[in-house]
Amino acid sequence: MTEGVTNHMQKDTIVLDREAAERVQALLEMGFGRLNITDGADAMMEGVFAYGDPSYKPEVSYGVRDNIGRLIMHQPQKMGRSIARDHSDWKVSFNKGIPLDLDIRVASGETSVNLSEAHLTALASKVGSGKFATTLTGTMDSLAHVVMKTASGRTHAVLNGTFPKLENYSVSSASGIVTTALGGTFSELGTLDVRTASGTVDLGLAGAYPALRRITIDTVSGAGDLNLVDAAFSDLTLALNCVSGAHVIRCPCDVGVGLHFKSLTGQIDAPALHRVKGMFVNDLYGEVETTLEISISSVSGRVSVQLSEA
Repeated sequence: MTEGVTNHMQKDTIVLDREAAERVQALLEMGFGRLNITDGADAMMEGVFAYGDPSYKPEVSYGVRDNIGRLIMHQPQKMGRSIARDHSDWKVSFNKGIPLDLDIRVASGETSVNLSEAHLTALASKVGSGKFATTLTGTMDSLAHVVMKTASGRTHAVLNGTFPKLENYSVSSASGIVTTALGGTFSELGTLDVRTASGTVDLGLAGAYPALRRITIDTVSGAGDLNLVDAAFSDLTLALNCVSGAHVIRCPCDVGVGLHFKSLTGQIDAPALHRVKGMFVNDLYGEVETTLEISISSVSGRVSVQLSEA
């Protein structure tokens, strides 16, 4: 349903019911523009789509097969057109009571995902450039996987709440800034992976992670800040593989810390640790139940390992 034209922007409002779907798989594909995703819709999906040129009128399809609803939103691609004069602004809202697999693919622009009530089961994103921000709060009883990929730009993710089924979280970026903040309770989160070629990696954990066994950071160059000061975990391995750059690892003061460092020309700065049999340890290593094993492999660069104050 087309509402009209305002300031040369056409605006369509689309409302879709779930029909017989027990869960929905949603694919959102946008070449450029702004995409805002929220929850709280009365229908299965409610969307307002604004665009500056009729050529970029979004194509929306929905069908149900084997009790699975399949929703596709696609922005047409026009060869030879300059997007500098064209604008697209999508506002999409989903119903909180329907299990939802969300797959987002954006070439460039600004994307915001802000969900607090949605019955989200999986989140995947693939972004070319621009800004991609995700905020998931509240209780997400069914969310099992989060996978985010970006070529360049800025990826910012905040998960703050209760996530009883989230098993793995991974983010990868060719270049740019990757910021991840995980707070709350993550009962089943076993692995956390961050992979970048260059840029900045900021990772902060503040909550309970009883199943977390391994964090892997793979990066070529750039800077990183890995903050585990407010994280509660059982025995955990943190593997940092980097070629160059500067990285800071912040550790809780009440766990045993063991550091294995392998490098050609890099430097390690760990004033709170002392050397024992080819590794660096703190005074609690081997004396308390919880151990943080840090494995660093670096060609060149500098890594600082810090303990929080009691």
